[in-house]
Amino acid sequence: MKDTQGQIKDNNSSLLIVSDLHLGSLLRPPLNFHELKMIARLDRAFERFIEYHLQQQLTNDEGSPIPWTLIFNGDTIDFLHMGLSPEEKQKLEEEEQMYGLSFIRRRSRWKLQEIARYHRRAFRSLCHFIERGNECVFVIGNHDADLWFERVRRDLRAAIAHHAE
Repeated sequence: MKDTQGQIKDNNSSLLIVSDLHLGSLLRPPLNFHELKMIARLDRAFERFIEYHLQQQLTNDEGSPIPWTLIFNGDTIDFLHMGLSPEEKQKLEEEEQMYGLSFIRRRSRWKLQEIARYHRRAFRSLCHFIERGNECVFVIGNHDADLWFERVRRDLRAAIAHHAE
């Protein structure tokens, strides 16, 4: 059944579907003021989105709030275009120097750590959303295929939980 706001309502959860946030895509050298400003804008927009939906939470027939299920439908975290690299450039393979970091777990974990550091506000908003009894589902897209690694998924959960109150 649909409510008047166009959200799917089944008295168990309300669905929000978001795709293509591309958190981290602006993290490419040289990282300058313009990119940092765009990162801050994206994080503020995501924070406003979360706040709005927390305020618009629907209730069931008994008047209890219906939790949200936020589905990130791919390309939420952009491991593919994140172009920063570790300080220890001498440890990069020749191919990595040309095309970016390899698709291996340790590189993916490092990328996620940097993305979470630059997008603190978005991760904090997501933590707040979950603390309010809502849940998130990440569908893996081609830009966040690194979430295929179990350890990277655990790191993602830890990066979100880091902001718990």
